[in-house]
Amino acid sequence: FHSNMGSSFHTMHTVAVAFLLLSCHLAAAAPLRLSSAKDPQLETYGADPSNVGVSGLSSGGFMAVQFQVSFSSHVRGAAVFAGGPFWCAQDSVAIATTSCMKAPAAISSTYLRGIAKTTAKTGFADKVDNLKNHKVFLFSGTKDSVVNPGVMQKLLEFYGPMVPASQIETEFGLGSEHGLPTLNYGAPCDESRAPYLLNCGYDGAGKAIQTLHTGKLCRGDFSLDNLLEFDQTEFFHAISPKTAGMDDKGFVYVPSSCRSKGQGCGVHIALHGCRQSYSAVGYDFVKNAGYNEWAEASNLIVLYPQAIKSAVNPEGCWDWWGFSGPTYASNVGLANKAIKDMLDRVLS
Repeated sequence: FHSNMGSSFHTMHTVAVAFLLLSCHLAAAAPLRLSSAKDPQLETYGADPSNVGVSGLSSGGFMAVQFQVSFSSHVRGAAVFAGGPFWCAQDSVAIATTSCMKAPAAISSTYLRGIAKTTAKTGFADKVDNLKNHKVFLFSGTKDSVVNPGVMQKLLEFYGPMVPASQIETEFGLGSEHGLPTLNYGAPCDESRAPYLLNCGYDGAGKAIQTLHTGKLCRGDFSLDNLLEFDQTEFFHAISPKTAGMDDKGFVYVPSSCRSKGQGCGVHIALHGCRQSYSAVGYDFVKNAGYNEWAEASNLIVLYPQAIKSAVNPEGCWDWWGFSGPTYASNVGLANKAIKDMLDRVLS
């Protein structure tokens, strides 16, 4: 596996980002205001189904793995920041908050891999053989006090026999706390606090996009006029989104070059962590996580589905332990299916 450790990689990464900034066309500076879509429904864009990736932090990292396994024929891979293996919690909040966060020695990657294969064989997930074509990026900070770095090692073991080693890249050497590392925004790198974006001089979102997507990938300025709100309720039909732990409102970043249908733009699904949704931190994640800069210059649409807190989900996490029902980690799980339907809309 490609493990990027120590300050030498950090320096190389910074230089590489600087080179990209010089070599890519940068969009004009944007007015600092947000624009809501005229139509609250998520629109169709005719995006490229062969260029779809998913990433997430913490509960969003666990959710990214669930989505990747459930819909492996529809994504190119996953980037996971401080998450863990598929079905790690096994329908139990007690296991979620112990083994899957604090005591990774209790996690059996072999057992969870078997569950993924069984889920696929019974038709509740795509074939696991699809994973052999996936790209994977894994990140865990050495100072993470929320999700023990050993949990990410278990995720690495989970992927091991299914994803070729040459297609897995890791960054386990940065001295960061629990959060999504950014180039220059957020809390100090060694502090885990709202908005759980960490100013580490490391472009986590950029690394996710570079790992998972094809085409000319560049980082530039983005326009807040291209960050649109949409109605998530239509993706739940007769039930409330809150049943799945999701908000009524979601966001999508649509680059200027992708606003006309059929431009062949890729799609990235970015999943926030607990206490990091719009209802918790406002626009911080959807504005400042670092995805939009890459999206605008690389012709990528970014879907930002939104979770929300409730009595059974007090931290506003994604459902990776079963509060929305026993099928949560499958292709019929309420949140999983809703996000897939959002993706399908953007691809249509």
